[in-house]
Amino acid sequence: MLKIATAVKQILEADETAQESIRRGFLNFSAYAKEIKPQVELLTRKPVKKGSIVVALSRLEDKIQKKPPLKPQIELIDISVKSPLTDITFERTSRSIKKLAKLENLRADRNIFMAVTQGVDEITIIYSSEIEDKINEITKKFKPKARFDGLASITVQFSADYIDIPNVLFTLISALAYKRINIIEIVSAYSELTFVIRKSDLTNTLQVLQNYLA
Repeated sequence: MLKIATAVKQILEADETAQESIRRGFLNFSAYAKEIKPQVELLTRKPVKKGSIVVALSRLEDKIQKKPPLKPQIELIDISVKSPLTDITFERTSRSIKKLAKLENLRADRNIFMAVTQGVDEITIIYSSEIEDKINEITKKFKPKARFDGLASITVQFSADYIDIPNVLFTLISALAYKRINIIEIVSAYSELTFVIRKSDLTNTLQVLQNYLA
């Protein structure tokens, strides 16, 4: 059984949207107290008055307002686009790893986009569709688990100083999420982030990310 203040703090700590609203002075404590009242009563195992929850929220307000913004200010250095792309995934085995090592010869050309990701059980290759024949020659003996054609990539470059700032990636990803843009893949490097999307989403994605250009 928890005290009311402890229960409210626990609920609030799990609700980043409410925390950000408090930080910016937007949260209606009375309405929010009414919303979380059933959760508070479940955690405290007793009936709780809405006013008691409001008091608990008020006592947490100063601490939360001192937190840095959930979404930091970001300035992108550059944005580049590659299209059309294909995304193909194979089962990861010792045989497929050995065979796909030949892909390294294709990655030397800076004009060709290629990213290879090895997971626990899968290997995904994202590549410029212009090298389709070469990819097929290397992978012809392997049956893909999934394949997506007609894709595009948007690569954003940013200062390495952002590495130590929390929520940089979250800020960019959530900006695309608000526009209901489906991200097929994400490829990251030290100071680059590449979003792989469908070509039909290219214009909307560019419009969103260009807002962050310095």
